[in-house]
Amino acid sequence: MKVDPPSYERLKIEVNKTLLHMCYISGNTYPCFFPCSRQNRTFTSLTDGLTSNFSTGDPSVFISTTNNTAISFECYERSGPFIVLRRRLHDGRYVYRCLKDTSFETTYDVAVWYETRWICFPEPPSICDVCNGTGFGDVRVFKAMGCNLPRQCPVTVPHIQHRCTGCEASESSDDGLCCTELGSSSVDNGGGSR
Repeated sequence: MKVDPPSYERLKIEVNKTLLHMCYISGNTYPCFFPCSRQNRTFTSLTDGLTSNFSTGDPSVFISTTNNTAISFECYERSGPFIVLRRRLHDGRYVYRCLKDTSFETTYDVAVWYETRWICFPEPPSICDVCNGTGFGDVRVFKAMGCNLPRQCPVTVPHIQHRCTGCEASESSDDGLCCTELGSSSVDNGGGSR
């Protein structure tokens, strides 16, 4: 049976509406994306070295790595600076945590948030169940990794490697080749200036 294009488009719209309604009544909002300032970036915790990669190709997922172990987290529900994270355990159950994003300083590529402990709920929770105003622990501070490959090294894995230019404005260890102040080096290596 051949379906004419307008009927097919209407069917797609109705299916999307139904899926959207099902997601809404199950307790989470759809879609739930991480802030644009996090997407396609990698951050490293300044307290424990945990690396969080928001460059997964899906704006609702990030992967944290520590001690060569990677764990995937998803944005389950969001309201302004409050984000409910969801993580699937090995036994198939889900645990949830509330994050309160308190600052994103783009000048220095730093993300700051408070988080609660992971909690398991018998039914899919709402944001009010998880972010109930209690249980926030210590502040977490993450610095954007930025480039992850020395400028002289070839890029062999393009979706993971990001070559440094030596002129990164937010890096404290620039090569001193891109300074614009009087009396500083005037070498331009093609990476721009500060």
